[in-house]
Amino acid sequence: MAESKEPKPQKQEQEIYQMFVKQMPEVNSRIRLLEERTDQTRQKLKITDENLIRKTDKLKTMIGEVKVGLEQLEKEVKDVKETIRYFAKELEGVASVGDLKVLEKYINMIDPTRFLTEKDVMRIVRREIGKA
Repeated sequence: MAESKEPKPQKQEQEIYQMFVKQMPEVNSRIRLLEERTDQTRQKLKITDENLIRKTDKLKTMIGEVKVGLEQLEKEVKDVKETIRYFAKELEGVASVGDLKVLEKYINMIDPTRFLTEKDVMRIVRREIGKA
């Protein structure tokens, strides 16, 4: 009985071997497909990395431009503040509305329109001399 059992394992081994040989092309095909997908994924990753680097460089440039713009804006704001301070200082010496009203009262009281100009006096003098 021991002899009848030995041929079966050899037969089973041959069947397994034949089944393995039959499946080899399919396994090879699957391996090639996986390798292609891996290559495609690597390519996509490479493109993504390149795009990321390019966009990062572009963002760095834009950030640099924004920094320069902000520095210019800060300088302009500083200049505007200095100008406002200058005008505020100048306005301290300007007459107020109340002061102008007081001046208006005095001018109305004096009424400078009643005074003669030098031209008027000369005209009157000539006229009087002409009459004499």
